[in-house]
Amino acid sequence: MDCHVGIDQLVGSGSPVVYPCLEPAPLRVERRTDKSSPDEGNIFCARDPLTTCDESFVSSCEGTVWVYCQGGYVSAQDCSNQAGTGRCGRRTPEGLPQCL
Repeated sequence: MDCHVGIDQLVGSGSPVVYPCLEPAPLRVERRTDKSSPDEGNIFCARDPLTTCDESFVSSCEGTVWVYCQGGYVSAQDCSNQAGTGRCGRRTPEGLPQCL
């Protein structure tokens, strides 16, 4: 459930948004580290099998699936379910993989 403060909450019409963890990242993980961490208490969707990652992880495309590190775990997003071109790729040759 995403309860961040956005413009909709600022004018009193906002409500939490629920994002289920579905394939290609069906696992729900909650990151709890020290209180100084910006990710303290955040919940993420991760890939199965659950695999940890850090800032050295290199994101990639597996067909239309974007594989990346989020909250210390390998996650993935199917770009074919996204607005835009529905594919995973790089905006520039030097750019990072992402849903386009």
